[in-house]
Amino acid sequence: GERILSSQKLAKKMQQELSHKKQEHLVALYLNTQNQIIHQQTIFIGSLTRSLAEPREILHYAIKHMATSIILVHNHPSGATRPSRDDDQVTEKIKEACEMMGFVLLDHLIVGGDSYYSYREETDLI
Repeated sequence: GERILSSQKLAKKMQQELSHKKQEHLVALYLNTQNQIIHQQTIFIGSLTRSLAEPREILHYAIKHMATSIILVHNHPSGATRPSRDDDQVTEKIKEACEMMGFVLLDHLIVGGDSYYSYREETDLI
């Protein structure tokens, strides 16, 4: 699998996959101990304005694929990559669930247009 070495490099890859989408897509990347992607799963496709993901859906695939860490990526169809309050709350909720289950949430990226937002780079939530 592809090895993830930086949020910026991953964001560019995911921009190509998600920036043209008209609806919000939440994708989870599952990694092994060497930070190689062992599985990529679209968790949720939302409406034009809202997406909703439960930690159990994300962690189901982490367990199934014996991942050690997770990176979440979602697009903002508007192109604006600033996180919403919902984005912050979902990130906190998923981080807590990951910690309880023994997984590491490495980052949560928001991509839109030709820019991205990384929770790891921009906040202390992760």
